[in-house]
Amino acid sequence: MYDRDIESWGRSKGLTPIIAMVLLLMLAIAAGGILFAFSGKMQTAMQESVNKQALSQAEAAAMRLQIVSVYGDNTKFNILVKNTGSTNWNITKYATVMIDGVYKNIDLANSDCTTKLPEPDRVCTITLQGENLASYNGKRITVRVDAPGNSDSITCTVVEAGSGKYVCSEKT
Repeated sequence: MYDRDIESWGRSKGLTPIIAMVLLLMLAIAAGGILFAFSGKMQTAMQESVNKQALSQAEAAAMRLQIVSVYGDNTKFNILVKNTGSTNWNITKYATVMIDGVYKNIDLANSDCTTKLPEPDRVCTITLQGENLASYNGKRITVRVDAPGNSDSITCTVVEAGSGKYVCSEKT
């Protein structure tokens, strides 16, 4: 009788490690499944973020401009710019203007770049708020316009062109 108890005890003890092993395997498989699902969602989120950044960089590269001329009078300071990008874009919304390294405000009410979005290779006028070209008469100035895709600048001397009109002449 004593021998049977020992034998049955040994058999039941041998079954417990197998059940434990099966439980551990199930736990490992479940943890792997959870990790796989989490990493898949994380990879999708990262891919979407990269796609958005690439798209915004492509859009910015398409927003380019070139300064054609600077002109004005005793009430206005105008910069004629050409859209050298590959898309129509609101130049006064995205561009910034500096004169001799100082940022200037764009007059949205009087700039035709606000009302008409220039197509590629078309020009429009940026008018500066509270600035007039006559106040720079005889001075050498640097006008810089920054767009999302590039920057363009012109260094010139402001001269009177007659009838109260002033231009920025590069021939100085």
